[in-house]
Amino acid sequence: MLTNNDSNPSVIEVLSMVAVEHADKPAIVDKAAAISFGELELAVRKTARHLMAKGIKKQDRVLVLVPFSIDLYRVTLALNYIGATAIFIEDWITFQQMDDCCEAARPTAFISNIKGLIYGYLKKSLRNIPVKISCNGYQKYAPIEGMPDLNLTDDAIISFTSGTSGKPKMLVRDFNFLNHQFYTLREVKKCEINDIELVTLPAFVFINLAMGSTSVVANFNKLKPEKIDLNKIEKQFKDNHVNAICASPSFLLKLCAPAINTKIKSQINKITTGGSPVFPGDAQRLNAAFPNARTTTIYGSSEAEPIAVADGLVLSKMSNEAGRGLYVGEIHPGTQVKIHPFFEDIKPGAVAIIGEILVSGSNVLMKGEGNKIVIDGVKWHRTGDSGCLNQNGSLFLTGPVASIVDFNGQYWSPFVFEGLSKNIAGIERATIVKVNDELVAAVVAAVAADKSTIENALSQLDFPLNKVVFVGKFPNDQRHDGKIKYAELEAMIKIKMIETRNSKLK
Repeated sequence: MLTNNDSNPSVIEVLSMVAVEHADKPAIVDKAAAISFGELELAVRKTARHLMAKGIKKQDRVLVLVPFSIDLYRVTLALNYIGATAIFIEDWITFQQMDDCCEAARPTAFISNIKGLIYGYLKKSLRNIPVKISCNGYQKYAPIEGMPDLNLTDDAIISFTSGTSGKPKMLVRDFNFLNHQFYTLREVKKCEINDIELVTLPAFVFINLAMGSTSVVANFNKLKPEKIDLNKIEKQFKDNHVNAICASPSFLLKLCAPAINTKIKSQINKITTGGSPVFPGDAQRLNAAFPNARTTTIYGSSEAEPIAVADGLVLSKMSNEAGRGLYVGEIHPGTQVKIHPFFEDIKPGAVAIIGEILVSGSNVLMKGEGNKIVIDGVKWHRTGDSGCLNQNGSLFLTGPVASIVDFNGQYWSPFVFEGLSKNIAGIERATIVKVNDELVAAVVAAVAADKSTIENALSQLDFPLNKVVFVGKFPNDQRHDGKIKYAELEAMIKIKMIETRNSKLK
């Protein structure tokens, strides 16, 4: 049990209760197999015994290199059962970054499948980890009995995310924070026991497990999100009678394609999304493609989730608010938000105080001093995003702080530009960057769109554009395939402008 009489039961404890009531119900379905709640709970107890037999004990740090699958949750829950700390490193972190992560977290063991163990012998930082364990072979062990004895303040999970900066960010969550986050997101997501949910966001599977609902792991390669086989996804919908989706915005927008049967889409009654921008036009597409679904978008960060929550119907009607930035919803009661002004002037849409979004409260991970600031004796987390609050307290994003453009003595918001340009026919996506002291509009145009018409429409916006440059695709973050990498886009535009100039000189 968690050693705090006032705390809610942990996910492990809830799973045990769910397993008794819904033993035969599918808990997780991945592309290779399915497992019921009863089978998963037994497998977790056997895996915990297996890990303890290999020497794993409370508060040992264990690097988990297991793909997004049933095995990932079996191993993670077993580590939680023991009270050990699970370390996760995102799939797209580079070899050099892997060394940095291991140096920072200092795992004493790592667990993986055969492929991962072989990789571990080729990579020095992994080879130096003393204990290496196969995630298989647990079946022969007797299950541990009883409930785990966990301390609320012990480290439960260490995660490394690449984010938009490209530098791994280490986050340490204790059991108390994980427990709070679980119960908070469960309410935000409005989980129901009859949900059969297609999932691309791994953390939300834990919520489904503790709710007694079924998670279907989306059959696609996370490292190549642009290459989704919609036939495979449609088969998962049919085979598992999926009625809910929890996925990144880019994944969901791909599902809007006509390739997926309209009848199947009409069976979806709930959509949860977040992690990258969802503009009003995107919400309109989702509402049209999934007419019976209630969509919830969650704005947060690795350190704070949720910060704000938006209803999809409300978001879809916010096009006329594009001048403020991107509407991300109403502030969650468990999060306090402060706008820390640092822009003397920001155009257009200077309708409210705009600055960096600071957060505090029970939904915010405040461990460590990284990205923290103290104002009037209160410690706040710096999100790295800029935004403003309207008169009703609704939150709007104006873009990452690093992407705000300083041009001609004024600051210009990429999210304001992106929101306004979404209303222009023929534009799939557009933003602004500063290149060689010029304000440039970067545009991804629809096939067969008239570029001169687009250029003329952009010139009508209240932005002092010097150029419009058309590109095939924006460089996006690998995690959600939805956040623009503005520094990479600027470099790409610079090269394109040089190539265009050189071709004219020939």
